[in-house]
Amino acid sequence: MLYHLDLIGHFLSAHSRHGTHSPFVYKLASQVIYSNKFDRGEGEIVVDCTWNDPPRYLDLVKDILVHLGIYTLKDHGAGGGYWADFKKDRETELISRIENGQLLVVHEPHLDLPQWRALTKYDGVTVSIDLFHFGLVLKRAGQRKENFSLRFPYWRCCQGR
Repeated sequence: MLYHLDLIGHFLSAHSRHGTHSPFVYKLASQVIYSNKFDRGEGEIVVDCTWNDPPRYLDLVKDILVHLGIYTLKDHGAGGGYWADFKKDRETELISRIENGQLLVVHEPHLDLPQWRALTKYDGVTVSIDLFHFGLVLKRAGQRKENFSLRFPYWRCCQGR
């Protein structure tokens, strides 16, 4: 029940691309997250994660990764994007991954808000994007530290389901 109330609160307080003050996040939001026309082209993502069922938003994550020039998503190992799950990953390990330049895709950050907030407050994190069902955390040179809450694009992820 609290999860659903948090979802409503996030939806009401989060921004679309027009509520961002970062050219990087605005471009990501307008060209990928809120676009129905993003074309991955030849960029296919190698996904090496152990899930019972992949998340419904996996195609959106893949589009974001291709846009950022990342072509792997794993829940182990180094390089590319890292599928982070607060149930199994320790905060120190996640911080180390960020320091080494790995982008984190955090599954369901609102199921453990204290850990999400602690991770995004870490000095090594320069950009965090909270889309409620997943979050992105990265270190980006030349960008000042900012945390963004964007509305989840349900029309992209839930068509035909």
